[in-house]
Amino acid sequence: MRTFAAYFVLALLAFGALAWVSTIMDKRQVDEFYGFAETDESEINFNYPVEIQRILVQPGDKVKSGETLLIVTRARSKDQLADQDFRIDELRAESRLTKGKIASDIEELGVDYARDLATLRAKRKEISSEAAYREQLLKAVLETPSGTTPSYSPVQDQLADIDRQLEELEQSYRQQRAALQREQNLSEKPFDVEMSRLRAEQQFDASQEEVVYEIKAPGDGVIGSINAKIAEHKSSFAPLINFYEPNPSQVKGYIHEDRILEAKVGDKIKITSLTSPETNQIGVITGLGSRIVEIPSRLRRMVDFKTYGREVLISIPSDNPFLQKEKVVLTFVDKES
Repeated sequence: MRTFAAYFVLALLAFGALAWVSTIMDKRQVDEFYGFAETDESEINFNYPVEIQRILVQPGDKVKSGETLLIVTRARSKDQLADQDFRIDELRAESRLTKGKIASDIEELGVDYARDLATLRAKRKEISSEAAYREQLLKAVLETPSGTTPSYSPVQDQLADIDRQLEELEQSYRQQRAALQREQNLSEKPFDVEMSRLRAEQQFDASQEEVVYEIKAPGDGVIGSINAKIAEHKSSFAPLINFYEPNPSQVKGYIHEDRILEAKVGDKIKITSLTSPETNQIGVITGLGSRIVEIPSRLRRMVDFKTYGREVLISIPSDNPFLQKEKVVLTFVDKES
């Protein structure tokens, strides 16, 4: 009986200890959470195709603003330069073709005009002969007195109509020919402008064919990955180097779901280095996620147990001591003991 009582007391003590530890762990899990320091990253590129000549830095190097990172040459390939000559010749051919087509239209217009003019003149001559014949016939039949000239009105109307058609034909021909001649004179201008642009571009490219450039650091920072090799050709705006600021500028963490309603933008958070607890910094919450998500395993207190929370972004001063992607402990300032 006494043995049973002793075991019972031990069981109660063990249960109480476990409950106390669980309570403490649950409280710590709510009040403390993990995050990692993040540094603003930028990508260095160049706005022209280049060939890499020298690489003066290595990943992880700390550099100062304006320090030379790469030496490159802007290489314009011979094929591209030759393509400009080809395009200029092509434009000349197009200009000649356009002018030739308009000249052909003018010639065709003249042929049509001559044909229509000849047709109307022949028709007028035929009607005039008929009119003269009818006048002689009327004069003989009616025996009109000497000095009077009989006329045949319908024939005279036909002659007047043909004269009007001849005048309209002449006017239309002159207008169309003038329009085609203006078009012919203006047709060269678009080609001349484009050829002038290509020649200027060709001269510039030829002068820039082997120009050396130094690609410099945009500010103080750390070299990330180098995406180039010696003698490699890189296209315009291709990434050359990933560049980081010297210190992290923010911390990303996940607030446990039991605490999400208490976290607000502007709250102060204590950030402590996991490997060096004496290293800490006060940051301010600048952003909160819009939904509950699964906390990444790296940021869980117990890696094998899924937990959920809300993403939080914390701004920290630029002179902080943390490393890029360093894991840190986050604590609400108002819960510090």
